[in-house]
Amino acid sequence: VRNESTTRDVAWVADQAEGFFEQAKEADQPFFLTVGYIDPHRDMTRSGFGNQDVFDAKIRDVSYEPADIEVPAYINNLEESRFEFSEYYRSISRLDQGIGLILEKLQASGLADDTLVVFLSDNGPPFLNSKTTLYDAGVRLPFIVRNPQAKAEAKGIENPNMVSYVDIFPTFLDWTGKAEQAPTGLAGQSILPILEKPELVPESDWKHHVFGSHTFHEVTNYWPTRFLRTRRYKYHRNVAWRLDFPFSADLYGSLTWDGIRHSQPHGKEGEIMVGPRKLQDYIFRPPEELYDLDEDPLEVVNLAKDEKHQQRLKEFRGRLEKWQDDTLDPWLYRDGVSKRFIQHHLDAGMIVPDRFDLDLNNIRIR
Repeated sequence: VRNESTTRDVAWVADQAEGFFEQAKEADQPFFLTVGYIDPHRDMTRSGFGNQDVFDAKIRDVSYEPADIEVPAYINNLEESRFEFSEYYRSISRLDQGIGLILEKLQASGLADDTLVVFLSDNGPPFLNSKTTLYDAGVRLPFIVRNPQAKAEAKGIENPNMVSYVDIFPTFLDWTGKAEQAPTGLAGQSILPILEKPELVPESDWKHHVFGSHTFHEVTNYWPTRFLRTRRYKYHRNVAWRLDFPFSADLYGSLTWDGIRHSQPHGKEGEIMVGPRKLQDYIFRPPEELYDLDEDPLEVVNLAKDEKHQQRLKEFRGRLEKWQDDTLDPWLYRDGVSKRFIQHHLDAGMIVPDRFDLDLNNIRIR
């Protein structure tokens, strides 16, 4: 069953889910349902999030005063950003009500006690330093799980363990008793064994790191980048670092960016800032970035060239490249070329310099 719409009326969406639950109950078979909302994406206006649309009367319009908004530290605290966040939160409040309606209909269907529910987001908030980036504001996302079989004391806990979206499919297989049917080489692992843990699970029993990637947003927003994050450190490998970091159309058209670009230079060296980051550093990024998240949670002070961190840089680089190899990532580059697409030449004995990019000042191999 596939049902698509551009509506932001979350009550209508809940009604469609109710119809699906009725079909699932009648079929008496395991089911999988994905509900993707338009909220809280931006609309096609300069600062809107669809809040001017007409909605079902049961949906409350929860408004926020811009003056009361606490702007996140990763973006500038401006009149424009406060207004846009007030509209963004208004959209999130509508989405929240929509989730509640679906859960009510799931309960009414009699299927709730057998159904695992996962709520997640596909990217961070639609602001600079977040959406389309691999900084924590862009990749540390909502991940809420409703497990009807959880013990009473485990309900509502905040689980501190690191998970990745590649863990979702193995979790679903595990939930349905099909874990042994997982495809060979499947990335990720079921989170069910750690789901009810309010404490950090030892690294011997659960990973203390995650990998991530971003390649495109819009077709023209090509900027492949990868990361490895542990509990304390974060390593970025920017494949196309020689390109300007692109603006997605919705962020470029936002009032927040408008306010930033027309603001007076306010950095220590008289430059325009994007949150804590120089505008030039946002657009022009190095091939590698390494951050100590305990000391620098906003990922501003790049330690990649710090002599004290060269061993860690080498270790993280190797771990990321192994992950890229294991996942057949086409953007694992050697001498400016995809390693995957020259592997047959490498297997035949071709020698390639052990470097990411082609160096025009040193093109000789032998």
